[in-house]
Amino acid sequence: MNKHFLSNIYMAPIILILVSACSNEDSSKQLEKIDQQQIEAIINDNVIDPTSVLFGTVVISENSNRACIEYNAKNTFGGYAGKSIAEFKKAHGVWSVIELKGSSYNCDTKGFKLLDIYDEAHLKAEETLVDVFQKTRSMSKKDATKFATRGMVKIDGKLISCLGTVTQYKVTMSLGAQDKYNNRESARADRAQIMLNFLNEGKCPGYREIDSAYKKMKSNVQ
Repeated sequence: MNKHFLSNIYMAPIILILVSACSNEDSSKQLEKIDQQQIEAIINDNVIDPTSVLFGTVVISENSNRACIEYNAKNTFGGYAGKSIAEFKKAHGVWSVIELKGSSYNCDTKGFKLLDIYDEAHLKAEETLVDVFQKTRSMSKKDATKFATRGMVKIDGKLISCLGTVTQYKVTMSLGAQDKYNNRESARADRAQIMLNFLNEGKCPGYREIDSAYKKMKSNVQ
């Protein structure tokens, strides 16, 4: 059998792999370019003088659901305001700005991961609250979802509010999840459980009541 023929047979899969890899890399770069164009367009829509915007480094997370971009734009006095970092999140294929004056701390691999952890914990906390409100307050799932999301809901013309506790519970759960990821000891898990205990009793405690219950729990443990 012809040696050149055999050589071509063995080389064919390698060539296909290389072509495929190059194609994937080109597609990835093209997607990043489209993402950057969309992000820059949002910045332009949020500054006083879009023609003055100077863009810097753009960073997109590995899963392409978060991004940060440096930019500088003129202010109302006609001078450049200084470099800022904008933070973005993509949901259902659409980019939206989270912070126009963001932090570089949120714009690397770890920062993106911590933000994802925060959002996931926040969503789980809301789902927990929906179940609690359905059981303790005999709410429909629709009303319980509104209550868990907004901290208040109007039923039969009556406004029911528990904004402070609902917000505090979700934030505490989210920050607690970040602490766990960082292997950092904190009291957030205990405080969140205390809030949940109150909510399961149909109560809506204030900060002092939660703090008092936490101190009592700690003294009993000791």
